[in-house]
Amino acid sequence: MGLEGGRKKFSMCLELNPDSPMIHIEYAIFLVLTRRNKEAVKEAEIAQKLDPFGVFVNTYAGVVYEYAGLIDKAIKELRTYLSINKDFFITHFHLGRAYAAIGMIKEAVSEYELAVDLSGGASYAIANLTCIYYFIGKKDHAETLFERLKKRSETDYVPATSFYQIHRFRGEEALALNWLRKAWEEHDSFLVWFTAHPFLIPEGSKYMLFLKEMGMAFSVSSV
Repeated sequence: MGLEGGRKKFSMCLELNPDSPMIHIEYAIFLVLTRRNKEAVKEAEIAQKLDPFGVFVNTYAGVVYEYAGLIDKAIKELRTYLSINKDFFITHFHLGRAYAAIGMIKEAVSEYELAVDLSGGASYAIANLTCIYYFIGKKDHAETLFERLKKRSETDYVPATSFYQIHRFRGEEALALNWLRKAWEEHDSFLVWFTAHPFLIPEGSKYMLFLKEMGMAFSVSSV
C-alpha cells in the first residue's frame, strides 16, 4: 500500500469517524513508525483526549511519545496509566525502554522484569531483559535467559529480531546482521518497530544500511 496509500486510508476513516480514539491512536502508530513524528504526537494526544482511561490508547500514546523522542512525556504517560492498571505488561515493557533511554537503568531492569513476569515470558520481553543484563554486567542472568530463548526456538516461534538484538548487545555484529537478514526474510512483524527506533537499529549503522538497501527504512523526521 505504501506511505501515501496508508495516509489516505486513515484520512478516509477519520472523515467517517473523527471521534474514534482507536483510529487516532492507530494512525499515530502508523505515523511514528514512518518517522512523521510531529503528526504522530498530535494524533496520540487527540486519542488520549477522546479516551483518557483506555488501556490500548494510553499505553500506545506513551509508545508514540517514546518513539518520537519525547522520553519525559512518555514516562509521565506510561506511569500515569500504570497507576490505573498496574498489570498490563506492555506498559511496563515500554516504560522500561523509556527509562533505559535516559540512563535510569535500575528502573529499566525492574520494569523489564515485570514485563517478563506479567507476560508469562513473552520472547521480546525476555530479549530486552537479556540485553540490559548484559549491559549492566549480569552475564550469568543474561546467559540463562539467552539459553531459555534458544531452547524455546527449537519448538516454538521466537522472532528473529529478538536474536538480532541479543547478538548485537553481545558484540557479535556478524551474527546480529545474519539475524536481521532472517527477520527480513521471515517478515518478522517486529522489524518495522525496530527500523523506527534509534536504540534498536541506530541510524548510520550497518544494520540500517542493510534495511535501506532492502527499501525498508524511512528517513528521519524531527519532532
